[in-house]
Amino acid sequence: MWNRIRFIYEDCFNVAVLLQHSFSDYANKRKEPDAQLGLQKRIDEAKRRLKAISYIVNRNRSERGIYLNEEQQRLIQRTLKDWNIKLAGRKDGSVQGYDKSAELVKGLDEPAPSSSYYGNQYALDECTKEFYMNELEDHLNQEEQTWMGVKNILRPETASDKSGEDVIVEWKWKEKLEKRIAECMKERSHLPVWSVLSTSFTPSILATQLLSSLTAICSEGQNVMPINVFNFMLLHPVMQAIQQKFMENFQLDEKQLWRSVFSEYIRIFLDDEISRLHTHREWWQICCDKFDISPAFHFPMTTFESDLLLQLTSVLSQLIIESCTFPSQNANGRQEIRNAFAIKTVSFEEETSLSPEAIFTPARNSLAFLAFHFQIPPRPWIDAGVGGPWFSKTFDIIRNLYDFRELSSIGEMRARMQSPQQARPVFDALNQLGSTPWRINKDLLEVLKQVFSMSYNAKHESLLRPLAVPMHAVTVDVPQFQDHFPGKTRFQVVKENHPEYVDYSRKTAQSIKRRNEYNSLWCWMLYRVVLAERYKDCVLFFPHNMDFRGRVYPISPYLSHMGDDVSRSLLKFAKGRPLGKDGMRWLKLHCINLTGKLKRASIAEREQEVERLMPLIIDSAEKPLEGKRWWMESEEPWQTLAICFEIRDALKHPNTEEFLSTLPIHQDGSCNGLQHYAAMGRDREGGEQVNLVPCERPNDVYSDVAARVELKRIEDEKMEEGKDAEIARELRKAMSEAVPRKVIKQTVMTTVYGVTMYGAVLQIKRQLKALDIDNEHTGLFATYLAKKTFASLNDVFTSSMQLKDWFRSCARGISSLWRPVEWVTPLGLPVLQPYVKALHTQGHLVHKPVGSKQVDAFPPNFVHSLDSTHMMLTSLHCSRRGITYASVHDCFWTHACTVADMNEICREQFIALHSLPLVEKCAEDFKHKYLTPEMTKILPPEMLAKMQNLFTVQVKPGKLDLDEIRNSVYFFS
Repeated sequence: MWNRIRFIYEDCFNVAVLLQHSFSDYANKRKEPDAQLGLQKRIDEAKRRLKAISYIVNRNRSERGIYLNEEQQRLIQRTLKDWNIKLAGRKDGSVQGYDKSAELVKGLDEPAPSSSYYGNQYALDECTKEFYMNELEDHLNQEEQTWMGVKNILRPETASDKSGEDVIVEWKWKEKLEKRIAECMKERSHLPVWSVLSTSFTPSILATQLLSSLTAICSEGQNVMPINVFNFMLLHPVMQAIQQKFMENFQLDEKQLWRSVFSEYIRIFLDDEISRLHTHREWWQICCDKFDISPAFHFPMTTFESDLLLQLTSVLSQLIIESCTFPSQNANGRQEIRNAFAIKTVSFEEETSLSPEAIFTPARNSLAFLAFHFQIPPRPWIDAGVGGPWFSKTFDIIRNLYDFRELSSIGEMRARMQSPQQARPVFDALNQLGSTPWRINKDLLEVLKQVFSMSYNAKHESLLRPLAVPMHAVTVDVPQFQDHFPGKTRFQVVKENHPEYVDYSRKTAQSIKRRNEYNSLWCWMLYRVVLAERYKDCVLFFPHNMDFRGRVYPISPYLSHMGDDVSRSLLKFAKGRPLGKDGMRWLKLHCINLTGKLKRASIAEREQEVERLMPLIIDSAEKPLEGKRWWMESEEPWQTLAICFEIRDALKHPNTEEFLSTLPIHQDGSCNGLQHYAAMGRDREGGEQVNLVPCERPNDVYSDVAARVELKRIEDEKMEEGKDAEIARELRKAMSEAVPRKVIKQTVMTTVYGVTMYGAVLQIKRQLKALDIDNEHTGLFATYLAKKTFASLNDVFTSSMQLKDWFRSCARGISSLWRPVEWVTPLGLPVLQPYVKALHTQGHLVHKPVGSKQVDAFPPNFVHSLDSTHMMLTSLHCSRRGITYASVHDCFWTHACTVADMNEICREQFIALHSLPLVEKCAEDFKHKYLTPEMTKILPPEMLAKMQNLFTVQVKPGKLDLDEIRNSVYFFS
């Protein structure tokens, strides 16, 4: 039970102290010495653990007497004093900053001088305090809901008059569910699960809750859904209703509490000076101090134990499978009743299957509110990653990997934190990213709606496919049995062994598969379009969380800037800033960059080309569908159209420099993973290929590696004998031209992600087949080219590839000790690779590392933790100066007028990051973590010496000068 208690929250800590005190009194009254001794050991262990984590919890909060009476509060304070735990805390509203020993964040504690501060990047003229307080009311009401219905504006005129909701009413799912629930409540009231349900719901209310979830599930547009997604969608409204019942019983006015705090907190989004002096985390703590509540406070019953959830899942799933049926016509034309839901094993993953007939076009799309964007600034994350983003619900700051859910990444992170100051820069960066206000690009949305409405007609497929707009499922013709075998039943055709039946079955299966794929993709597009339409006049915020490595993601999967071309094009900054002298130049460069046609051209050549294209750019903006459609030729057509609109509007303004631009300008890293490798290994030649050093035009590492592979092939061809010589000559017959860039691009790109030789062979084999090289030698050719690609990478990134091999060796050694690989990022975030399997050994539960996964994943995960650190540092410094900032991993966004400032910050922070002894510190941390005094006593001398040698860096760095990055135009461009 101990490991399940979330002590990070103050109420849990306080109750645990009271519980420990009660047990201690009970033990002292026991007469049996043996029993007293056993109980006392457990009590002492509880005391030890409580003392160990006491530093995380701010105990100078009474929570205004919400849960504890005065006697209990005095008892807690007396107990903690007896344990020598200091009770001093912040009583004057002062806020602690960052760890003073953290090199990378020195200076960030000090506010930016007013002379270099751009102003409050979160402040919007149209958003007053009154506006935000009204939005808060709507938000708090929505937090009580599970689903939000959004009108399906693209429901075709040809669709049936009956919506999906109407069909469900016809099928009487609610009545069937209600009847079955009533029977179970009566017959199974002795079971704990049904006892919980019967005390919280009437049969009618529970049936209504389940029906809302089922409607949302059916509107997903998929005939197969992962079981974990199904379970969440099913359980969440039920558990939320239980929590609301609890709140009603205690008569707690949660909304009034948050109104009070939010009315103060929102000032950081209105006042320039508050924004300049404080981070969101600091200001939230000041506001909570004012009202004498803990910054981490949440009302209870927001989370539930997994055992209870599993039992509820089993019960409710069975209810649904039994009750939810629909009439259908079988192959022989007879009516039959079928189950709408079933649980099956599909591709080795347990998923919930929906009958295709149960998928329909709803009048409204029911979307999970917890997966939505916000219309108010989110609640900030604070120390130890608690707090945000919702006010009435808890949410994990770290996403767990479903395939390795035995281990809680957030629990492991918190267990390794050494002080409240640790990782504060990480939480501040997440808050900054989530506090950036956005708006829908309405001009773009109107064009997207027109194009998407064409998806019902198959004749438009050639237009829609390059634009990544999926066709509707109705455009797929599924062969009908009676059309091919008139007057016969399926049984007769099979019995007669009809020769055309095999071909008919194959085509039918392919058509159904394509129809289902279309339906899923179409519904995904529909969600984004209807949400954009619903919120096109609103200010939006996108709270972020992260994975275990520190890579950040918007929580909303439906609508955010982190997605494909369509998702990115639909959004723009809510705050406009004047273009200034250089802003128009950046708009034009961004436009030509999005086309993807001048990747190796210099900046001057790109500027020249965009001037030549200006008539086509304006034509695209004025007549996107009726004109010459130049924007459709781009690699990123929708984002290109968005920038066309922005350029047109800026040129129409009386003074272009005063035009308030809202479109984000992107600066992309040049193969960013290899940039980090080259910087760590100080590889001069590799650094040149990924633009770490100045050059006249951008280098392309993929073309360089392809050229090196070609040279190695020529050398092999000149050899008189040998296996490589034979393969090289055969390959020349099949592919006479030089090795194309695209053949090796994916392998080079995924090198940083730890691609294996096996994976590289598969990648190259696919590319060879795309070139019509598909014969008995294709496998040999792919293996040969994969070997030469890795060899070429080693030539260019000599030290970097040696470092990658060292990372793998360390991970292999750590796994042999039955330990997962863990490290701490330069910003203080503890990282532990969660690739473990739970085993029961001698009565104990242990987590055994999955060795292959630990080894293969460590190099890319370590590099990803570095690219995340670089992104966060850029965010922290931009925010300090009032520069609007957003990111998609290694793609940094800002206003056109602040691109130069962001570029300078980006380069300075990359240099600062890699000026640290990252590799050496990693090695020292491994020795400290895995070769403890206890471990050195256990390990055999030979093994100990091997591990000590393994955890010693023996890679000789190259001659790259990091300072050159400052002058590299194409480092991020």
